[in-house]
Amino acid sequence: MPRLPLPTRDSLSQPAQAAYDHIAKTRAAIPPSILVLLHSHDMARRVADLSDGVVNHSTIEEPVRAIIGLTIAREVGCYYSWQAQEELAKKTGLRQLVVDGIRNRTTKGMLPKESVFVDYAKQVFARRVNDPTFAAIEHLMGKEGAVDLTIAIGYFIMMFSMVEAFGIQPSPGYPAPFPKS
Repeated sequence: MPRLPLPTRDSLSQPAQAAYDHIAKTRAAIPPSILVLLHSHDMARRVADLSDGVVNHSTIEEPVRAIIGLTIAREVGCYYSWQAQEELAKKTGLRQLVVDGIRNRTTKGMLPKESVFVDYAKQVFARRVNDPTFAAIEHLMGKEGAVDLTIAIGYFIMMFSMVEAFGIQPSPGYPAPFPKS
């Protein structure tokens, strides 16, 4: 059970309902990770706009977004976010070997074009990006792509940390994907 209740549209103040409507325009459904933010409706709108930018308006391809999302979910230890990113990974056709590797904190068997994103996400999370990894990211994605990727990783760190703080859980019956550290 979340530490804060997940509001419905009808339970919100008029300004918060306007934020809800703004957010709802950019997605099929508002997930709990965004709903809980409506307790601070102005910030919820801003975070949702960033989410829309990361998901719908960046240069990052979906499989890469799944790789970095899974990596950050694993580093944060966030089951809810792992579940969402694992669903994206399946939808995008990301190899199960990559998903399992991230779950088990290994890049063994991954292609270099997969493992570099795992390594980069872990390094950004640890606040210690080395020059060779950054150079590889810039070579693969260009300057704009490197910026988009880094923003997305920062967004995931922020969101998944908030999800953990607010106690948002995965769907009932979803098995723990890895041990909590």
